[in-house]
Amino acid sequence: MAVATTTAKTGARLSWSGRRLSVPAWVGTVPFFAYVAIFLLWPTGIVIVDALKNPKGAWAFSNITELGNPLVRG
Repeated sequence: MAVATTTAKTGARLSWSGRRLSVPAWVGTVPFFAYVAIFLLWPTGIVIVDALKNPKGAWAFSNITELGNPLVRG
C-alpha cells in the first residue's frame, strides 16, 4: 500500500511506501526458545552432569545403580 501526499505551499511530496522487511515466520519463536534454553535446559543439564560425578569430581555411574536401592527411593 503506497501513501503519497502533496503539501499545498511547497508542492513537495511526502511518500511512505508502507513496506516492511521480509522476516521469516519462525523468527517470532526465537525469544521463546532462548527462554527455554536458558531457564529449563541449562539447569537440567547441570543437574544431570553433576549427578553423574562423585564428590571428587570424577565420573561415577554408580549413582544410577543406587536408584534401585529402597533407601534412596524412600
